[in-house]
Amino acid sequence: MKNREIRGKEGGIPPFSSDGLPHYQKALLEVYGKTAPYEGRGCPPTAKLPPEGLRYGQVVKQRRGGKLVLVEERVIFGEEEEVKRNLGGNISTSHIERDNGTARCHNWRLTRKTQGVRKDCGGFGCSMCLDRHSI
Repeated sequence: MKNREIRGKEGGIPPFSSDGLPHYQKALLEVYGKTAPYEGRGCPPTAKLPPEGLRYGQVVKQRRGGKLVLVEERVIFGEEEEVKRNLGGNISTSHIERDNGTARCHNWRLTRKTQGVRKDCGGFGCSMCLDRHSI
């Protein structure tokens, strides 16, 4: 039961966390956003607004001279307490980083700085599906 509370309600929008890159916010609005209703005057609205159940937090790391100076947690969509509760108590990207590391370990096409690096996209999607199901 606790895992369902952390991950969000079944059938609802899951909570999201990422680094400070602004593109994630635009992508979430593109996928989950709703346009405002047209009032009948002027041009119809095209900007998307976040829906009520969208919970999104960012972890922004500041570095000076290659050393980590400050880690800041920002809540972009949703209430701060609800976002932190749904993400397990704090906003973190460690689960995403661990998943990426596991995928790199299991799929040579994702390894960095090796001779096995993939130069074309042929078969990449199929190999990712196979790797995800076998992990």
